[in-house]
Amino acid sequence: MIDLGLTPIEPWDTSLVVLAMIASVEAIFLSTFVLISQNRMAELSDRRAKLDLQTNLIAEHEITKLISMTAAIAQKLNVETPAEQAPFSTDRYSAT
Repeated sequence: MIDLGLTPIEPWDTSLVVLAMIASVEAIFLSTFVLISQNRMAELSDRRAKLDLQTNLIAEHEITKLISMTAAIAQKLNVETPAEQAPFSTDRYSAT
């Protein structure tokens, strides 16, 4: 009714409707591109996390081997390790 001029209100300017439609379509495309980018970034992050976990597991395995080798060497050389020493005593830290 407004567009027909039957009311005292001025009719809508059609260029504003087209402008609003263009802005809406642009927002749809932008949000789609943002979501696609976020999915790619999440996938890369997951891949990095898996690689980091594998690296940490390999490092832990190697460190465990080094500890056992060091313990074997210490045992062969009859070296007393901290685990074999007496429990914590205050004599060690007292000022004399």
